[in-house]
Amino acid sequence: MAFVKFEEIVDMIDSTEKKGGGMIIYFKCPKSGRVVEARGSFPESMRRGFARTASDSTARALLNQLSGLIRRYTGIYVPLGNAFNTSDKPGGGEFVNESDRQAAAIAAFETIAEYPGKPVRSGRFNQVDGQWTFVE
Repeated sequence: MAFVKFEEIVDMIDSTEKKGGGMIIYFKCPKSGRVVEARGSFPESMRRGFARTASDSTARALLNQLSGLIRRYTGIYVPLGNAFNTSDKPGGGEFVNESDRQAAAIAAFETIAEYPGKPVRSGRFNQVDGQWTFVE
């Protein structure tokens, strides 16, 4: 369960980059102006990646089997399995909506923030006087 809400951190997001199954997010401290980088995964990105890999592997194996049958009966080698490539799908082949982006931002922030109510730790965002602040 997340200890921070997106509404609490949205104003601190300086910039974002989509990387594979997640995002790199740069959070800017409202008091000091320090920018801190963090990474967060999209929900179920690992499951999506596994399912895509499994289905791609199955399709490639079936095409290789078909290629072998064609070669056996005609003597002509047609490398069908090599023609099946999913790495060139635009955007990495993933659909990302706004709720995925928000979940990735929350996950990223939680990697660089201290749970509210715990002692203040340096090198992390801490909730000080009701506001998230990066403590040097």
